[in-house]
Amino acid sequence: MRQRRVRPPVDPADAGAAWEAALARLGRQPLPRALLGQRLQQLGYAPETVEGVLSRAARLGYLDDQAYAEALARRRSRTRGQSLIARELRSKGIPEADLNRAMAQLDPADEEERALALAQSSLRQRPPATSDDLRRRVGAVLGRRGFRTSTIVRVATRLRAEWKLVDRQRAPDDEPDD
Repeated sequence: MRQRRVRPPVDPADAGAAWEAALARLGRQPLPRALLGQRLQQLGYAPETVEGVLSRAARLGYLDDQAYAEALARRRSRTRGQSLIARELRSKGIPEADLNRAMAQLDPADEEERALALAQSSLRQRPPATSDDLRRRVGAVLGRRGFRTSTIVRVATRLRAEWKLVDRQRAPDDEPDD
């Protein structure tokens, strides 16, 4: 089991140490302004110190919520729908204006094609027996990944035709096939 390092207490007003901590975090991975601020406050730096560090980082180009949001949206759009991506961006504290610009770059037609590919992959693993089974499974797979209902319905309709599934109601006197 890994042992946690015990960090020495920080001076809440030490802007130099806060700056070094910010650069260390940004060196590991890009972060939006809100998340970096939270991390610095969790380390024990005062809100005024954190705000100064965040302003300096933004001024020097180390923080760019717009670029962060666009990159994350592009990356996530390969396997997720727009609503799930937007929810993730909001949870990371991305301002609504930056979020909207990032989401605007995503093409809805591309989203439908990606949803279709994901659904086809899922159905190849276990082919559906009926169109109801197809609709249920496609809805579950794509719904969990944040695709819009309208996209899910269009994909299920396309796949139903592709798989040539027809619902068959069995009459009460029909014998089951052996």
